[in-house]
Amino acid sequence: MTMKRKVRESIIFRLFATAMLVFAICITSIAAGDAVFAHAAGRLKSSASKLWLNGEGKFTITFKNRAIGEDVTIKAKKSGYVDIVKGEWDGDICTVTLTPLKDKNTTLTIASGSESIKVKLFMRREKVMSGEDIYAYARSAMVEIKTIDSAGSVYIGSGFFIGNGLVISNEHVIAAASSITITDYNGKTYPIKEISGCDAIKDLVVIKVSGSTPGALTLAKKAIGGERVYCIGSPAGLTGTFITGLVANEGYLIKGVYYNQLSLPTGVGMGGGPIINSKGQVLGIMTLYVNAAQNITMAVDCSEISAFLDSLTKDHIISLEEYYKTTIGKTKESNDYKIFDGFSDKNTTLTGLDIPEALTPEEIFKQARDAVVDIVIIYNEKGSMVTGSGFFTDENTIITNNHVMDVPKVYQMVISDYLGNTYLLESMKTDPDHDVAVLTVSLDEAAVDEVTGESKPHGVLTLAKGYIPAVGEEVYGMGSPAGYSCTFSEGIVSMSGRFLDGITFVNHTVPITQGSSGGPLLNRYGQVIAINSRVINIISNSNLSVLIEYIDLAE
Repeated sequence: MTMKRKVRESIIFRLFATAMLVFAICITSIAAGDAVFAHAAGRLKSSASKLWLNGEGKFTITFKNRAIGEDVTIKAKKSGYVDIVKGEWDGDICTVTLTPLKDKNTTLTIASGSESIKVKLFMRREKVMSGEDIYAYARSAMVEIKTIDSAGSVYIGSGFFIGNGLVISNEHVIAAASSITITDYNGKTYPIKEISGCDAIKDLVVIKVSGSTPGALTLAKKAIGGERVYCIGSPAGLTGTFITGLVANEGYLIKGVYYNQLSLPTGVGMGGGPIINSKGQVLGIMTLYVNAAQNITMAVDCSEISAFLDSLTKDHIISLEEYYKTTIGKTKESNDYKIFDGFSDKNTTLTGLDIPEALTPEEIFKQARDAVVDIVIIYNEKGSMVTGSGFFTDENTIITNNHVMDVPKVYQMVISDYLGNTYLLESMKTDPDHDVAVLTVSLDEAAVDEVTGESKPHGVLTLAKGYIPAVGEEVYGMGSPAGYSCTFSEGIVSMSGRFLDGITFVNHTVPITQGSSGGPLLNRYGQVIAINSRVINIISNSNLSVLIEYIDLAE
């Protein structure tokens, strides 16, 4: 054999060997690809790829065709974040119980042999929260559901994420829809994949959407009579409204369905919103209100919601196209009143560096009582009158609303505080555009005590300019609603910025009515953050106060 031939055969052999190696690599890659595919939809499956926990939560693992003795390992990426308890196998299914140890996120890896799947956990320990914290926590899970019926009428309802890509609401919210749009509170709209389940008797519906779910709420175990609850939703189309009340009666049975009866202000469009306890867990879903009683509302109980979710199978799925066929010709009265230009929920800010200590309601009452005044103006010969409130910011300056002072002619004016003093109007600056009036007054010497020759000095209230209250924050009001002097009320901030007619209002639930106008809206430090101004009549306990900054515009 010549040297040239040996070299040629050696080259051919190496080429052949290389080809076989490449072939082997290709076969190995294909096998690995099959393994990856099997992992994605193989023997191991989890009931959730993302799981939101607020206290203890559970999910299930399915291990298809599990052999006797075959098991899985479950490990968190970060140790010390979550307690994991794996239950016994029931055939191919195992329930895993998780308890958050920290308010952190982590990832579980569930593995058996070479196969593994991951579940991402978003965790919060079970703990009592303030109203501000509950709103901040729940906000990421909230959505507005806007529907258009066959006649073009727009209805706005509420809903929230109950799991990854799953929105739950009332069935009545979409019952007449020929078009549905789901938008979260950051303005992101989610394409709808399908109706995952619908129960008209329980008034519940689950809608599956595309896109990454920013947050989700978990169900509570049960409601307790008398406990504090909160709700977020879109009454009268006012998306983002936050309200509070109490559980009035738990476990109320109506036509075979359990509800929680609540003392909670509401309005049309709040349906589908979550009823949240002080730990941020869902006790129920707002469903209906009782017209014959003030602030009596009903929410489908969490036990009914849990049973509904557990009952859903592939057989309950309805495509959006098929669902729209069932609503042809149906109509729904619009609640899209377009009252405001938008909403804002900025966090609390304070001017200056020193944040004062919070006061008790009793202390706030004492400060306000000594500084608030009644204003009564008779404006015609028949004795017709305007009544309102105001408050001192220094010895001779009173702040009130422009609409309290805006009368065609003054026949008589009485300005009096709650200490028995009366005052004479010396001058006035107004800003009609922002409904503010600044009065300069002097003590009416004729009203001084004839025996002592003295008057009781009035108090003054501090203005918190630049203060933006947090949604859910407690606020207080004082004035003379319907002529009942020295009325002190509390509520919470429903939205920190509502924009109407070029004015920014604080939207809150402090009860006010005619006569309250011009009175102070106070924060927990006893500072004035706004001037009570308007009532939204179509929503229970939804009221507006003008920001205190506008007094600088009065001329």
